[in-house]
Amino acid sequence: MSMYGVHKVCWRLLHDSEFRSAVLADAPAALTDADHLEPDEVTLLLAGEVGELYRRGANSYLLANTMRVGAFGLTKDLYVERVQSAARAMSEIT
Repeated sequence: MSMYGVHKVCWRLLHDSEFRSAVLADAPAALTDADHLEPDEVTLLLAGEVGELYRRGANSYLLANTMRVGAFGLTKDLYVERVQSAARAMSEIT
């Protein structure tokens, strides 16, 4: 799995106002047309599972754009909780 598609979605959320509006209005429909996303990446984005995306290699700075615009039900507290939980789990493995 490549994180390119996830990174592209996260970048567009902040820099592409039409895409951002589409995601906020109807995320499943907006992601249907998003390039380079694997089906499991779509599922994780729609569920706001930024921790799992982070664990799989997504960049936390770009993932934070989901929280910055309020996409996928993410608030600052929920974003931080999920990413920190994933980071702790990753540090316990190594």
